[in-house]
Amino acid sequence: MNESNEQWKVTILELVSRGNAIIAELLRLKDHIPSIFQQTDVNKQYSDLIIDFSYFSQNETVDNKIEGSQQLQELDEKIRDTYLEILVRFYVVFENIYKFAINLNQYVENLENNVYIQESIESVFLDEEGCQLMCEALYLYGVMLLVTELYVPGAIREKLLVSYYRYSLNKSQNFDEVCQLFSSSKKGNGYPENVFSRIPINENLVNMILGKLRTDDIYHSIVAYPLPQHRSTALANQASMLFVCLYFDTSVLHNNTANMREVVDKFFPDNWIVSIYMGITVQLIDAWEPYRAAKLALSNSLETSNVKQYSTFHTDRIIKLTSQTNQLLKDGALTEENVLDNTNKILNLARECNVTIRWLVLHTSSNHETISGVAASKKSKQIKDIVSNNINMSDVFQLILNTSEFELKIKELLKALLEDKQNKWNSCKQECNERLNYLIELFSGAKPLPKVHKNQQLEKWFSEINSHLESLNFSDEMGSVQKIVQFIQALDSVKEFHGLSSNAQVEQWIDESIKYLNIMVRSVNVKDKVMIHLQIIADLSYAWKLIDQFTPLMQDAIKNEPSLLIKLRALFLKLSTSLEIPLLRINQAESEDLISVSQYYSNELVTYMQHVLQIIPQTMFTLMADITNLQTNVMLEVPTRLDKDKLKDYAQLDTRFEIAHLTHSISVFTQGILRMKSTLVGIVCIDPKQLLHNGIKKQLAETILTELNKGLTFNTKSKTNKTDLMTKLGQLAVVMDGHKRSFEYIQDYVGIYGLKVWYEVLNQVIEETVSSEIDSLSSTSGCTFVGRLADELVSMTDPKQSMYVENTTAWYNVKTQKEIFNMKIFSLIIKAIGISGLVGLDNVLGFRIVKNIQSVFSQLFNYSNDKPCQDILAQMSKELSPNTNPISNPTKLYPQYLSKMNKYLMGVNDSLIQIGQLQILRQLLRHELSSCAQFESKNLHLCLETLDKSLLNDLRLYYSKEGMSLPTDNQELMTSICAYLKWIGQDNPYHKIYVTSRNIPYFPLFLFLYSLSVLSKVTYSSSQDLFLTKKGYEYCHTDCVVVLVGLHTLFHQFHKDIGEQYLVYLCQYIKSHVASSLDTDR
Repeated sequence: MNESNEQWKVTILELVSRGNAIIAELLRLKDHIPSIFQQTDVNKQYSDLIIDFSYFSQNETVDNKIEGSQQLQELDEKIRDTYLEILVRFYVVFENIYKFAINLNQYVENLENNVYIQESIESVFLDEEGCQLMCEALYLYGVMLLVTELYVPGAIREKLLVSYYRYSLNKSQNFDEVCQLFSSSKKGNGYPENVFSRIPINENLVNMILGKLRTDDIYHSIVAYPLPQHRSTALANQASMLFVCLYFDTSVLHNNTANMREVVDKFFPDNWIVSIYMGITVQLIDAWEPYRAAKLALSNSLETSNVKQYSTFHTDRIIKLTSQTNQLLKDGALTEENVLDNTNKILNLARECNVTIRWLVLHTSSNHETISGVAASKKSKQIKDIVSNNINMSDVFQLILNTSEFELKIKELLKALLEDKQNKWNSCKQECNERLNYLIELFSGAKPLPKVHKNQQLEKWFSEINSHLESLNFSDEMGSVQKIVQFIQALDSVKEFHGLSSNAQVEQWIDESIKYLNIMVRSVNVKDKVMIHLQIIADLSYAWKLIDQFTPLMQDAIKNEPSLLIKLRALFLKLSTSLEIPLLRINQAESEDLISVSQYYSNELVTYMQHVLQIIPQTMFTLMADITNLQTNVMLEVPTRLDKDKLKDYAQLDTRFEIAHLTHSISVFTQGILRMKSTLVGIVCIDPKQLLHNGIKKQLAETILTELNKGLTFNTKSKTNKTDLMTKLGQLAVVMDGHKRSFEYIQDYVGIYGLKVWYEVLNQVIEETVSSEIDSLSSTSGCTFVGRLADELVSMTDPKQSMYVENTTAWYNVKTQKEIFNMKIFSLIIKAIGISGLVGLDNVLGFRIVKNIQSVFSQLFNYSNDKPCQDILAQMSKELSPNTNPISNPTKLYPQYLSKMNKYLMGVNDSLIQIGQLQILRQLLRHELSSCAQFESKNLHLCLETLDKSLLNDLRLYYSKEGMSLPTDNQELMTSICAYLKWIGQDNPYHKIYVTSRNIPYFPLFLFLYSLSVLSKVTYSSSQDLFLTKKGYEYCHTDCVVVLVGLHTLFHQFHKDIGEQYLVYLCQYIKSHVASSLDTDR
């Protein structure tokens, strides 16, 4: 395309290219609408923040309400941080649709004002490609509006736009116009044309486009479908464009009966389903119900007798076409010779198959979009029932499979023929020359042959034929073909008139020459247009979404016959050709959007393939579950030494045969998918082996997650927590070990490293579950199996009902004095969910500690704004000053302030003791990890321990010298080494800084008073070396060890001076009481 002379064409091509990219982005975003913007059941906590266009009339009220609530501010900030990126993307695509319409109008205005020299609207429509591009531009704008209405409803659009307005710092100057275009529209009368009229499109342009689409074949599609009965299929794409463009001038739909009669007779004489873009299908019965002229014109096609006739015709064709394709798919049927000799017949069969498939797929589906906003009418349901009445969808699916495989083989053959066309021509020409030279030598007497005499006349004749053959030029196809045909006729004649057929050798050379000449003719006759016609005929874009109705049939077929995957590959390749429709103009315009749009549609198809083929891993794991059951519950473990008379008992031949049979079934499925070739789907290459491995990993993850969720669900009302927990962990350990052993058993039959994959997937499941649990820490109880396990541990070791004894590393019930928790539970956890599970549990406990520390600090910051509280602490601080001296009358002063501060101290009690409880659990968990690492992987443990010490020595060296900073490479090393140290239990939770803290007034004094509050309720038992609850305080039992660890953790979040000040208060308290006691004794 010459840009200097045809700038008008470049401009409209770029606009159309942009339109296809916008639609791809819309389709991509429709699956990523945040749940809080969904119209149904909006969470009440978001109702004050997620608002429609009513916000613009009450923005000050809404903003003031948010500013007046700390909770709403935090939630508002969370929404901004989480969703701003997706909000920007939605706004950008909305604005691009608006700009598209403005640019289209501007382009038409430029044509009218002669901005493009010697070009006008009329001249553009006279140009073949210009006419196509103008029609596509209006059509694509209509598709954008329909797709937006279908997948991003008005109420959601308004909330997205308002949220973008509130959260985005960069406001577009087109924001008001975009809001006007995408405001919510009431469905019913006047919908959707009221949406199409919000930005008026040049009336002259609309009329010319409707006229062209109604009367012309703008894409010359009829060339690929020459038969009259295929006319509606040939013009299907143009019919889609006309359907959409009619919404820009609904007066035609309402009143122009003649034009609508013409439209229906030409485009919809035998069909009433239209695919508007990439499988988005609409039923005309309901879509045109509000329009008088359109409804009347369509009524003839919808007569019950006509509908039955169409349905019967296509139903009868299924069996016939399936039989014909089966014949061609037999080995040896589709050879080069057969394809070259019967190209037209093959194309005709492809046409018949695709016409029938298109009609059946479109008219038997119920998954059509509703344009008018009204549910499917009774009439449309009746017609759908009439069509589906005698149709077996399995037969339709078989025809689709046969047609896909048949087309793929034809394409591969034609592609090979086209690529090797000239080489084959030259090769056959050379072979023919050699045969003619043999004949020349034979009749010249140079090579005598029995019963063949020298004949100068035949020698001269064959020499002339040979010289003419050598003069043939491949580039002059038409002239060459005519001469070759004459040569064939001449060779046939010479064989008869001169009696040459009496000699077998001579006849063979002549017949071979004729054979090679025929191949040359057929080679020349293979044209690119055959491939182009086949590409048009094989279009399956209308089924981009509707193909999903065949998914259960595909999966059942795979389960029954895994080798069917070869045919399914052909079907997926047929589907992948649909990508050419949205990519054609983008590619022509050399747009940067080509990669992203290709990637989107390719990934959509790959995702669908994975969904269909996931039935293989699912079936494999169903079989593996049977293997697991047999190996775990039926098979006996053979002892090291076995008496001969018991050999038969341990043989269990029937059970072993059953396991072998199940294993063979698994291997059959593996072979089925591995027989698929690597397939290029769009721009994504599908490797069947990788596809199988990914499917196995996905199914393994689902299996593990199911077992963990089922095994780690507890009865919260149970009074025997320990027994219940240990029983469940033991049972889960057996189940998980059974799955792992079965997975290892089948690894050789599916071509994977079983143990490696098992641990990779287990770790992945644990990580994702822990991430989900951490995200939901605002809830009071665990929402995942890790959270439920953490809840169970916390419940068992509740400091209000139990006591931790450090010497035995166990918890005891305060009332019964019985042990309720010990280190064995952590060993069982490792057996049940592995090391990664224990590390995941550790992470959850750590984040719960963070939550509780933040809760304590938040409460203390609130107290810092409480004047009575601050006055009490200030007064006490003054009376205790200087802290190095004992105070007088401590027995009166301390209780007095304890009484005043009691309600404030109790405000942090629950969070503080839970911090201590969780820290102790983490410390014991760390000890179990360390013991396990030393036993299971001693070398790794020693190596990491040594490396850790070395790094610590380096740190001390760096910090001992002034101005020294840690090198960047050491920082990266330390970050990575910390993860390893955590897995072997080498990190110490007691030394961990969980949060960054700000200065809190009177923090040491407050916690000193809290310590006194706890000490006032306990007494020391020298016989047990424990602090026990005093009589009368049993109702508020507190474990002093837990409190001590909690206090230590809080102080560790601050500078050491804060902790030292707390110790000073304690020392002053002791000195004061000692001094007071001495004074009393005196």
